[in-house]
Amino acid sequence: MLQRVELFHFKNHTQTVVDFNSSFNVIVGRNGSGKSAILDAIEWCLFHSKGKELRASSHKDLVNKFKPPHEVMAVQITLADKKKLS
Repeated sequence: MLQRVELFHFKNHTQTVVDFNSSFNVIVGRNGSGKSAILDAIEWCLFHSKGKELRASSHKDLVNKFKPPHEVMAVQITLADKKKLS
């Protein structure tokens, strides 16, 4: 079970933490706020997807290059054993 996603300079996120506390979670926000980037981060972390699959021409495009520009990015996910949560 997915418990937490942490993004550090991934796409348009500088530093974002999303906690998934229940069995039903919703990510909402205006257009361009980075909702799909959170899902892309999960996919990239679990499957190390190609840049094109994540709407980027290369992995370099996944790094947040806004003010100030950054050279590195990180995605960390926390998984929990569902049996231990009960």
